[in-house]
Amino acid sequence: MKKMVEKFEVSAIVRSSFVAFARAALPEMIKDGYEHAQYIDLLAAFGEDVVSPTELLRILINVPPRHGKSYILVALSAYMLGVYPRKEVMLIVHSQSLATYLAGRLKLLLESPFFRKLFPQFRLQDGRQSLTDFRTTAGGGFFVSGIEGPIQGRGADLILIDDVITMQNAQYESSRNLVKETYLNTIQTRLNNQSNAAIFALLHRSHEDDLPALLIKLGFVQVSLPFRATHDEHIEHNGVTFTRKQGDTLRYFDPASIRSIEEHPPYVYSTQFQQHPIAREAGTIKRSHFPIVDSRPSGGEVVVSWDCASSTIPGSSYSVGLVMQRFDGVHYLLHIVRGRHDFRALKAVALETNERFKPSHHLVEAASTGYALASELREKGLNVVDVKVAGASKVDRLDTVAGKIYGQQIQLIRTTPGIEEFLDEITAFPYGANDDQVDALTQYLKWLADNPTPPQQDLVALPIGRSSKYDSIKKMVPGVRLLGESPYRTWPGPRRRKG
Repeated sequence: MKKMVEKFEVSAIVRSSFVAFARAALPEMIKDGYEHAQYIDLLAAFGEDVVSPTELLRILINVPPRHGKSYILVALSAYMLGVYPRKEVMLIVHSQSLATYLAGRLKLLLESPFFRKLFPQFRLQDGRQSLTDFRTTAGGGFFVSGIEGPIQGRGADLILIDDVITMQNAQYESSRNLVKETYLNTIQTRLNNQSNAAIFALLHRSHEDDLPALLIKLGFVQVSLPFRATHDEHIEHNGVTFTRKQGDTLRYFDPASIRSIEEHPPYVYSTQFQQHPIAREAGTIKRSHFPIVDSRPSGGEVVVSWDCASSTIPGSSYSVGLVMQRFDGVHYLLHIVRGRHDFRALKAVALETNERFKPSHHLVEAASTGYALASELREKGLNVVDVKVAGASKVDRLDTVAGKIYGQQIQLIRTTPGIEEFLDEITAFPYGANDDQVDALTQYLKWLADNPTPPQQDLVALPIGRSSKYDSIKKMVPGVRLLGESPYRTWPGPRRRKG
């Protein structure tokens, strides 16, 4: 008898709270690998507002991809029909194929023993009904469609909106405008009663001028949940408390998955995952500032700029080395070292880089692992410059020395591995997820400002021979060179007579 009472009480709780229902229903739908997370309770808590409408009739929650938004909306659809079988629910997604898939998941949930025990009076109408458009015996129903599907002519007491545009399509103004016009002219007009019907949108950001931006302007209550917390968070709503520390992810991911997410191009990571929309070139520096060339000249001076980190943990900063060649007022990016290394690995890659490129200087930030790396390189007899960066912000430091970038004096070689990621990071700064390559480049540019010309070779008096006095003088004067000769060319010495 006691167990029966307990089961009855549990069922009553699950029926009376979407938070409790979501906790029970999601494992039913996602049988393999489902792990409950605190943010799911928060989404469900806001979902309760639209089931029994309160003053919150328009809710927008920004959630990253791969965080179960679609399943939560399916669960909310089922709960709404179970509690209010006379109501009509509409779900809008980005494609008809996804609409069909989610409708199938909903049907399985509605026909499951779990759901029938909770809502024994619930029935679907018999007869041939579409998978994406079906009715209850009480007169309510469910309809799901891609955003370009046949939404006209339908009505709803609750409209749910999933992600309705891909990141790729969101880069086109015409695609964004189509989505926004569909919302304004069609979706929002489908509410059966504007005074008490609700719209609940779970969307990740895709652009500065996307549908969430429009919904915010229209007065939707907004909650933004970035993949990694940018500050300590504490949110309370409908009896649910959500907290996390700065740097915490919304849910557990294995290290490889975190790495794959955070290695998206900066504008993708910032926009989709951090809910901070930025353009592909959000910073003041643009791709057009970096000419891309097919080859580099021989000669000149090679310098490596190191920005060192001290962790191998996914999500931590990278250690970066930029191998730069300066020649005749132009600076070529020859090679990029970028990875999360412990000190032993960082030392090994630095020595390998030195052996390969024979730089005249290693610029090493005087901080963290940089002290140790500088010491190791000096022990090998290498020319190390300690760079101190305390004081000004990263933005101010770059602004001070960015003239060579704007003047297109930093050139990239087309075949250099990693230049796309380099450009993504530089042009997204300071809004991107990473700035280690920015720091290394800033460090090099600052050193250039302090050392504007490469060290001059000792002047050598060349024998005149058959050449004119004028030619010999030109070879002895700094800054004067013959056509086609490197400014750093040195005389190889007098020829020895054979025998």
